[in-house]
Amino acid sequence: DWRQLNVLINETNYGKGFSIRRGADLARATNFLCFIDGDNDINPEGVIEAINVISGKDNIEFVYGSKLHSDSIVFSPVHRKSKSWLFAKIVATLFDLKTLDTQTGLKLGRSRAMKKMIAQTKLSGFAFDVELFCIAESMGYSYVPIPIQLNLASQSSVNLRQSLTAVIDLFRIRHQLKDRYDL
Repeated sequence: DWRQLNVLINETNYGKGFSIRRGADLARATNFLCFIDGDNDINPEGVIEAINVISGKDNIEFVYGSKLHSDSIVFSPVHRKSKSWLFAKIVATLFDLKTLDTQTGLKLGRSRAMKKMIAQTKLSGFAFDVELFCIAESMGYSYVPIPIQLNLASQSSVNLRQSLTAVIDLFRIRHQLKDRYDL
């Protein structure tokens, strides 16, 4: 029921991870917990697709939108594709994750599992998603990609400083989680 939807506004921008942790803390969802980028780059009908996929499979804790899925429709300028490719290569070098596409901003999972994973995250920047996947794998949670419709024609809010911070955060994750998650 959409009437039960609550919009949370942070007076100060503390980052994506902070906002997702805050939302998960306050969420009363019993079945599914979802987060999706708010810039409308991702078609929100992807949430319905996510629910349909996970509803039929008890062995999956969460699904994530993937630009790399063969059925995805992605409009993206070359410079954004290049940045995405480079970030994915760095992630693949540092981590042995079952996905190369950690950054697409649609993730939906079983409420209980999502709350557990999100509660263990520490990062607030763009590397939050990588941390979430590391935690999921360490907990033995399974996840699968779903196709999305993504239009990245708008200007990216990610600047050079944020990109460098994200890369530094990847090394922090690697260092902090190395023993904890057998990285």
